[in-house]
Amino acid sequence: MPLSQSLFLNYVSSYISTMKRLWFYVIMISLAGCKEDDISNVELREFRLIQGSSLRYHIGNFPTEGGITITKQAKEYTVSRIVVDTTLGGATYEYTPAAGFKGQDSAEITRTDSDGSKKISEQTTRIVISVE
Repeated sequence: MPLSQSLFLNYVSSYISTMKRLWFYVIMISLAGCKEDDISNVELREFRLIQGSSLRYHIGNFPTEGGITITKQAKEYTVSRIVVDTTLGGATYEYTPAAGFKGQDSAEITRTDSDGSKKISEQTTRIVISVE
């Protein structure tokens, strides 16, 4: 085999190897960016409370199919729940910090809409509460 043909084949082999590695890194980086949290739509709500007070956050109407749940419970609480709101209608999140707690706490509320056979949409609200 002539030298120029041998150099060309080495070049092509090296090029293919480099491209394989490049595609491998591109795929790995894109997969690393995919997390379960990225699938649903996340909305951030921040609140400040004075120690000894409570929070009532109106979430909205209940979906026809699906539901509203606490998907990540607060850590420092006496009350952290979803209740039926007879005044505003729909659902309200209630939070009362633990006695003596000062600092930041958070909870996540997820609303899932369904057509009865499959999930249509999911909206997560991350509630961050600063207790002073």
